[in-house]
Amino acid sequence: MKIGVSVSGDKINASVDMAGIFAAAGEAVAAEARALCPVDTGRLRNSISVSADGGGAVISANTDYAAYVEFGTSNAPSQPFMVPAAVNAAGKIARAAAAQLGGDL
Repeated sequence: MKIGVSVSGDKINASVDMAGIFAAAGEAVAAEARALCPVDTGRLRNSISVSADGGGAVISANTDYAAYVEFGTSNAPSQPFMVPAAVNAAGKIARAAAAQLGGDL
């Protein structure tokens, strides 16, 4: 993580590179999703990945059937894991952000 401070005339500016914060938050959600993911062969759980940059994080389940598991079909009930993971990881996200910023929660 990068924190910068600059002075320009009578102004002082502080900046925080958010990529580290988003990566840590994304990993917290991904870990929770892997824990909640139903397992048959393990392919779905193993496909969960995180892509993060300074603009945010995307947590993906990269199989052709992930959405069917999450939301169900007319023949199979839903087995949600991604949405509950995002909700359940809220506290972990806050702690990860605080840790990246050097604080405690």
